[in-house]
Order: sequence, then structure tokens, then C-alpha cells
Amino acid sequence: MQVIAVDMPLSLEPIRRRRAADAAVSRAFGAQGCAVHSPSALRPGAVADRLRADADNLGYPLATAATPAGQTPALLEVYPHPALLRLLDARYRLPYKVGNRRKYWPDATPDERLARVLQQLDEIRCALQRELDGVPLDVPRWRTSGVKRR
Repeated sequence: MQVIAVDMPLSLEPIRRRRAADAAVSRAFGAQGCAVHSPSALRPGAVADRLRADADNLGYPLATAATPAGQTPALLEVYPHPALLRLLDARYRLPYKVGNRRKYWPDATPDERLARVLQQLDEIRCALQRELDGVPLDVPRWRTSGVKRR
């Protein structure tokens, strides 16, 4: 493995407020439903600090603006949703989060909601497979047992 990509604000310094990168992503993708949450000292806080330190101890230092492009191994902060918009040529945020399915489709039945999220996730998987030709994307089959009906 050459990089570890994490969808979480990461920094070598304590994160106390919204960063320039957060504002730039929100300006570029906010109209498409992909603005970013403002990080704070509490969120992601200690979780991000521990993850960054653990990755560094394993030989994956955090890549920053000062890191030469392509330098590996590295820990990368990513926000994948804008990339998914481009990958699927979508105009607006994709409804793929299982925990938000009631919000996405309030009038659908619980089974319909789950089916729609699973369909969206499969579309994402198929698009990634086309782009990453030769890279196996083995996704475990979704088990509906134990999933809260909402």
C-alpha cells in the first residue's frame, strides 16, 4: 500500500476552525450539495490526531501542501464526494449513505429506501471498476439482517 486516504480533516497543527481548504471546497461544490462541515477542536479532534500519529508511526506521514506531488508512502486527507460527482456525471450529491436513507426518500418504505441506497452504491462500484481497470474491487455482499428499518 502506498497511500492511506481518509475522509476526515487532518493536520500537523491542531484544527480549531474552518480552514482555507474547507472554504474552497464549499465554494466549488456547495451548490451541488457537497459543502464541507467546519471542523473544530472537538471534531475531529483527538480522533484525527491519533489517526495521524498512528499512520506516521507506521511510515505514512501526512501529506501537506509542502509535500512533493506523488511522494509515497503518505497519509492523505480526502473528500471523495466531489470526485463521485465527476465520476458519475451527477449534478447533485449522491444518495449513498445508509444512515440518511429516510431523509433521502421520506415517502418510500424502509425496504425501498434500502434498495435505492444499495443500487446507488452498486453504481458507484461499477463506475470505479471501469476507471480502475485491473484493480479488484471486492465489495462484501450487503446483509439486510440487523439493519434498522427506517
